[in-house]
Amino acid sequence: MKIQDALADYLVQLEADGRSKHTVGQYSRFLTQLGLWMERVLGSPELDALRHQELARFLVSDDATKKVDGKPKKPSSMNALRSCVRAFFIYCEVADYTAKNPARLVKRAVVGEPAIRSLSEREVGLLRSALAQATSPSERRDRVLIELMLRTGVRLASALALEVQELELDDGLAYVLHMKRGKQMTVRLDGPLVELLREHVGDETYGPLFLNDDGEPLSDRSVQRRFKRWLDRAGIRRPASPHALRHTFATRMYEQTRDLELVRVAMGHASVATTGRYAMTARGR
Repeated sequence: MKIQDALADYLVQLEADGRSKHTVGQYSRFLTQLGLWMERVLGSPELDALRHQELARFLVSDDATKKVDGKPKKPSSMNALRSCVRAFFIYCEVADYTAKNPARLVKRAVVGEPAIRSLSEREVGLLRSALAQATSPSERRDRVLIELMLRTGVRLASALALEVQELELDDGLAYVLHMKRGKQMTVRLDGPLVELLREHVGDETYGPLFLNDDGEPLSDRSVQRRFKRWLDRAGIRRPASPHALRHTFATRMYEQTRDLELVRVAMGHASVATTGRYAMTARGR
């Protein structure tokens, strides 16, 4: 069986298992990369042509270890690739697409936890001042999305998956139905956020909450680019991604409450050990 055919089946299985669009997209990119390498280096896209030795060669090749711009990938990105390959070939073996799992010897590297990047109070103030100057529809949409993440701590993928009918603005609630590992949760919306959302939603009653200028669902890559522009407009020089908004929410909540369990529930973490990173960040500020 060709890897492209197995991958197509696997992506459907991931969707059936409730995995997020972000996760499905990541698996698609990583495994397509492997398939292209197999055709170029091994001369065959057949799964049975890939032994564990060849898979190890792929994992140390420039195709796997370097980004498009030629810079090395982060250790965490390489671990994500290893996990993706391992999960894919477990699926292929169970589905009888391959006689033997070539990823059976692949292990994740031991790496340190990446430092949490949250915005300072001053940076939040600068960002909000810049957002308050939003005039165009796309700029006002950006403001709503950024405030949603700052005030609730939802991940970018979860925010972009929200639909209008999942908001109960009279009750100050949002039903977040698309989270990591298929989780769902109800998020409380404060007064200022409810007002922003009311203005943003207008008369709409259903459909994606965040759309691009063409009326299509807003992509995470577009948000990444636009967020960087907002940081520039705000005069914030330290690099940060939209995920820093989630970290900022959690760090500020811990600073205000000193209650790790409360932060854990608000963040949707399975273990308080994950949430404990925010306590260390707060102590270091």
